[in-house]
Amino acid sequence: MKMTDKKRIMLVDDEDGIRRVAASVLARHGYETMDFNNAQDALGAWHGYKPDVVLTDFRMPDMDGYQLSERLIFDGYRGKKVLMSGNPGELYERHPEVRGLFDAYFDGFIQKPFASNALLAELERVLSL
Repeated sequence: MKMTDKKRIMLVDDEDGIRRVAASVLARHGYETMDFNNAQDALGAWHGYKPDVVLTDFRMPDMDGYQLSERLIFDGYRGKKVLMSGNPGELYERHPEVRGLFDAYFDGFIQKPFASNALLAELERVLSL
């Protein structure tokens, strides 16, 4: 990946360790990252950062990943969104109204904890859509 081709990834997760690991892996593979420990700060920054992908945790204290995705869509974000969760069924448990509508809110999914190669593979897949 050339320097001018760096894809921008916005990481949103309240777990510092997850953000540090993801940012380190992505930086080593030519991605530019900006990370936030809450969804509200990410919402305030995405216009200026213009991420290619928003990689968000599902469970966070201020708003969850589904609510963040919904707000991003409402605010005009047209980039890719990838949900991370340790419990894949959790989205539907907390938001049963979106069952069958995952694709309207997210372009991909990464189960936590994740292996570096799984994170990279899912981002590459999503970026190729």
